[in-house]
Amino acid sequence: MLNNEALRNALFETNLRPTQAPVYVRSDRYLALGCDLRDLKTLERLLRRDFDAANASFLFVAEVSVTYMPTPDADSVIRWASTLDDVPSTPFSNILSYTNKHPGSQMQGGHSEWEEFALFAGHYFLLVASTANKGASHITDSAVPSVTPVEKIREVQMILTHHTQSQLESRRFGAAVALGQNTAAFHGGQGVQTRLTSIDVLVQDIPEPPVQPCKSTPPQARICHTVTAFNDTCALLVGGRASPSHALADCWLISAGQWTQVGDLPSARFRHSSVRVTIPSSKSDGAGVEAVLAFGGKTSDGHILDEWVIWTREDGWNAIPVNGPRPSARFGAALSTIAPAQSWGVMCGGMAPSGVVLQDLWEWHITAARQLEFFDRTSSVRCNTEIPAFGRLGASLVPFGDRLLLIGGVSKQGILDLPQDFLAISHDATAGHTTYDVQIPALKLSQSMWPLLVGTSAAAVSDNEIILAGGGAVCFSMGSFWNTGHFSITRGAEEVRPWTVAVSQSSQDSKKDDQQRSARADGKQAAKKKGKGNRPALPASTNITRIQIDSSEHFANVLAASKPVIIENLDIGACRDLWTLDYLKEKIGAEREVVIHECASDRMTFKDKNFSYVKKPFGDFLEGISAGAQTYLRAVSSAQPNRLPTNLEDDFPSVAGDFKLPDVFDVIRSNLHSSPLRISGPVALWLHYDVLANVLCQVRGSKTLHLFPPADVKHLSYPPGGSSSNVDILTSRDTRLSHTHPHTAHMRPGDILFIPPMWSHTAVPEDGVSVAVNVFFRNLESGYAAGKDVYGNRDLQAYENGRRDVERIAKAFKNIPDDMAKFYMDRLAMELKDRADAVGKSTRSGG
Repeated sequence: MLNNEALRNALFETNLRPTQAPVYVRSDRYLALGCDLRDLKTLERLLRRDFDAANASFLFVAEVSVTYMPTPDADSVIRWASTLDDVPSTPFSNILSYTNKHPGSQMQGGHSEWEEFALFAGHYFLLVASTANKGASHITDSAVPSVTPVEKIREVQMILTHHTQSQLESRRFGAAVALGQNTAAFHGGQGVQTRLTSIDVLVQDIPEPPVQPCKSTPPQARICHTVTAFNDTCALLVGGRASPSHALADCWLISAGQWTQVGDLPSARFRHSSVRVTIPSSKSDGAGVEAVLAFGGKTSDGHILDEWVIWTREDGWNAIPVNGPRPSARFGAALSTIAPAQSWGVMCGGMAPSGVVLQDLWEWHITAARQLEFFDRTSSVRCNTEIPAFGRLGASLVPFGDRLLLIGGVSKQGILDLPQDFLAISHDATAGHTTYDVQIPALKLSQSMWPLLVGTSAAAVSDNEIILAGGGAVCFSMGSFWNTGHFSITRGAEEVRPWTVAVSQSSQDSKKDDQQRSARADGKQAAKKKGKGNRPALPASTNITRIQIDSSEHFANVLAASKPVIIENLDIGACRDLWTLDYLKEKIGAEREVVIHECASDRMTFKDKNFSYVKKPFGDFLEGISAGAQTYLRAVSSAQPNRLPTNLEDDFPSVAGDFKLPDVFDVIRSNLHSSPLRISGPVALWLHYDVLANVLCQVRGSKTLHLFPPADVKHLSYPPGGSSSNVDILTSRDTRLSHTHPHTAHMRPGDILFIPPMWSHTAVPEDGVSVAVNVFFRNLESGYAAGKDVYGNRDLQAYENGRRDVERIAKAFKNIPDDMAKFYMDRLAMELKDRADAVGKSTRSGG
């Protein structure tokens, strides 16, 4: 405060007086306390010392301080506040007991869609409460939303059931499709770490679902797309986006697990709306033509579309003319047919280019001449409903009985009351003109869990049942929430039928390729080990997840998770095309001397030192690995190799410009340690760990990395103080390896592997010659050992200090009888192990 001129001048005018901590400012009108809100006794003592609490009123203002406190401490502050004589009190406990159960109270991270921004903004509120007895409370039971509707609208009965046992992949802003009455599929969307290519399929009572595990390369990962059933056996995927500035135009048919690309959209788009329609025949006895109708959406440059396009098998995509008035441009609108004709329906809501959620409802008809006609029914809806917020952004509109059910989304009125998450829309044309009525259904919850209906996908599997899956939100620093399992909506008299997960397919082709590579690599190793006897097999390996990221925030989430991932489709520069061995020889210089590892075996082992360091001309080294020499270059500093870490720009300036560290890695760039160039022939490096986090950018060739999590260190034969293991994981018969948790990464050119600190790893080349750039960076604010760290593997200062302490402890028992010394040293070891186990439990629980 004293550093701000305006505040300082205001304080000086109120007779500032001398004071001492924890009172930092004292005047006739102001008192500034610095205190720990967990120390409520001290806080209350100071307040009561300086104020006449019995005759004072206290106003507590908390923007985010209470939010960031641990929940028990925040509850204690609020509970304590109600004990003062005239302060906010009892209503807090009621409101907190409700809001802690609402998914919106668990959000954190940056928003990627408008709905998430609306949720964040809608959770600001002003609460005024008092312990003074001044009549009836302003806060009643209505502060906690009730799902019991008023008597007028009880004619629409529905049951919402949460099926927690279905293990579906977490996704939001994906697409849902129903293929017949027994199959619901959920595709793509934003996953926990990246956009998804996966598809989950729920079925009922059928031996073979119409959607099978993918037999072909699936479309690229995307969100904000649509998948529309073309009939009961196939569906059409339309558009979507990668990053917000990368809308997609490609369209695909999926049938029996086979993805087939069809013609592109006239223009790329995402957050559009689509629906299956039947184009009427011009002949009275003719059959209609099945088609998919799409409207609106956003383009890569943010332009909002107002065009209507239609797709048929025969003609592909074409613009469809509109006769008369038409809806304005928008994205995120709700669109549906009205059964059974499927040649007409309604469209409502969405967001206009101005950023306003639209409050309109349009009835549309498609004619035999393949033209659209629209009727604005907005005024009739408003005359027949008590619900002003029927216009939504991001809602689903699906048939339900003789009505349509509007599900989820956000409105311009702010956060919806829980009952308004579902609206039943019905039409009536019996009085000579069409009217629409919007009602809140009478909803029965079979469980207490209420889904967050943002980014949720809905599939109407019959007139009487709707399946919901996915959904959730990330909203700045206020928490993240994901719906789990799936939900079913049934009519009041309908029996809730069980659904089972028939397909849970996550990037099947990548996994299949990875499994094939793993089989080849393991086969090579098995052939080379033939005759050495059987050994205990390592446990089954987990394939490292492949992800795509498009922002620094996404990579920050990867860092926070501290799990290895393979990052795809990032630009690492022209090196992918340029860095042939001939190019590198020309640019770096054939005569330049480099220090390499030279080995007579296909595997270098640090314990046996079965390799030697050899200085060779760079050209000779490259010619050797081209001919199959088992040599390996891990670049070191050309200036001071024993003192300084290597940097590609300093040590190989002639080719450094070809390599580009992707923009999403700005945290790496600002905390850079080193960037060694790695070139290897058919030889593997020993198992080791790095203390610094790093990314391995594969430029040429391919390799398989075997990784083990930090908790496996006790099974991997690391000598005290060493970061290189004494075990060869692919040949050892050490039974301790059966307790490890191996992971496998199959690296292709252009792949980037994030390796967190302390993950043990070794690499096995697959194609003879591998070229990569390894970038090390500091991801901790403190804790690193002082002094030089050439390779990024110097242990943390606390470990180095601890080893010295171990030595001192051992010396302290030097003159004690052996049995007594071992007794106490075992006790100390057990105590330290208990501490280590406690840290492990805290890590696993997220503490």
